[in-house]
Amino acid sequence: MCFLEPFNPKWTLFYSNHGIDFLYIDPFVQHDRVLCKTLYGCGQYPVRSVGLLEKAFTEWMSTYFDKVIVLDRRDKQAQAESLLINQDSDTSWHEPKIYDVSKLDRNRLENEITQMTQISDNMTQVALERSWPIFYYEDLYLDHNMNEINRMFNYAEIVMDEAKVYDFIISDKRKVRIDLS
Repeated sequence: MCFLEPFNPKWTLFYSNHGIDFLYIDPFVQHDRVLCKTLYGCGQYPVRSVGLLEKAFTEWMSTYFDKVIVLDRRDKQAQAESLLINQDSDTSWHEPKIYDVSKLDRNRLENEITQMTQISDNMTQVALERSWPIFYYEDLYLDHNMNEINRMFNYAEIVMDEAKVYDFIISDKRKVRIDLS
């Protein structure tokens, strides 16, 4: 079973409309094999099952999931720009859009960079404590580093489908950021 950001409020409603309540961990424990993509550092987790502390959530993740992969970004400026552009956009997060960063409020951008750096530092510490591998967006999606892509699939013990890797990671057809320059 695969779940995309089940604790994200936008997706929680989608899942709820399909009879799945991700305020609890119950939907996970009903399946033997689960792949879950979730966000860290923004309070999106099954609070009714694990409480309000992120530490409790990471503890639950380490005991429930056989493998946990951390995906981070090195370029916090680009990460913050992407977040703010998409938050302010009227279109889907996954639709290509022009990134006119000159229109972003500089204070808001700097605040996001600071917050993202703190979250990244916390996430790195948790990953190191639990021996979870860290992969970087830039290596996978910008540099198309096949050594890192292979390392990720090998760690997850998933057979890599090269056509899907090309379609979802290497091809620019899913690129969302269109720079003005």
